[in-house]
Amino acid sequence: MKKNIFKIVEEVLLSKDKYVSEDKKLLKTEVYSDIMSMNEDLLALLLSNQQIKDNFFKNIDGTLIFDKQKFAWFIESKEFLPDSYTQYANKIGLTHNGNFISKTNDVVLDFPYKDCVLRGGKTRIVQKDKKSFITK
Repeated sequence: MKKNIFKIVEEVLLSKDKYVSEDKKLLKTEVYSDIMSMNEDLLALLLSNQQIKDNFFKNIDGTLIFDKQKFAWFIESKEFLPDSYTQYANKIGLTHNGNFISKTNDVVLDFPYKDCVLRGGKTRIVQKDKKSFITK
């Protein structure tokens, strides 16, 4: 009997202690992080299973190419993440190029008025106050 690809991937990932929590559950965020950074140990682990290799790797002129986007969608899918309702991550947040900005290190919250005083959003009672606040 042929095993479900979800079970196969889960079994392969659970064979590595790095991806197993104390309560013996898969640490999906750790797997996702290693996939995005193309961790060699994880890629070797995935290559060790032929069905995973057939599903997530492409052979182009004798060179194996890993489809990390496909694997990332797979990890975050409804079948692999039972507490999710869609193929997308079960969270709300800001994204850039399909990735949550919390998963990248190159995000800057830029405020255009760094060198001036802004007054705004005051109620009528507070408008009588003559104090100004300067950002540094």
